[in-house]
Amino acid sequence: MPLPLFEAINSLEGARYLNEIKEDRPASAAIAIHTAWFNHSSSFECFKEPRLLPDTPVDMLLLFKVAAATFEQWPPQPPNRRLPEGGNVTNLDSARNRLQSMPDSLNTTLAWHFLRNVIQLSKQSSCPQDLEYFLELFLRGIAKDGVIDAIASGAISAQQKERAGDLDWW
Repeated sequence: MPLPLFEAINSLEGARYLNEIKEDRPASAAIAIHTAWFNHSSSFECFKEPRLLPDTPVDMLLLFKVAAATFEQWPPQPPNRRLPEGGNVTNLDSARNRLQSMPDSLNTTLAWHFLRNVIQLSKQSSCPQDLEYFLELFLRGIAKDGVIDAIASGAISAQQKERAGDLDWW
């Protein structure tokens, strides 16, 4: 049985954006969300759990920009616990309800900022973005111990830069 398709738009633009981010913290955030996408949504992996698939095509450029924007200021300020209306999104109410039911934590604070950024930047996207999908992907991406610290310190990007010239690593 073939895998269900993951539909994406702006994939090449997203890849270009990933390569152009100069600051280590935003670059680390974009790399981390790309890794989460690869591990949970792409068809390139042998999955041990069901794939996470959105209801609508994902704007990959938007995904990377949102991740980078979420970590631009560190430490994050306490979030406004209201998501803006508007934007080009689906599943706003269910994503909001899930966020409101989550206990206060750094992960929750970052998730509020992440979804606010999705809503704001989605206005530029040519198709609606699935907020439930974005929220779940983000939470999976930061769930592992040490990931947030590695993003905040810029270590993910710095490590990738070191490996870029190491042909034995590839």
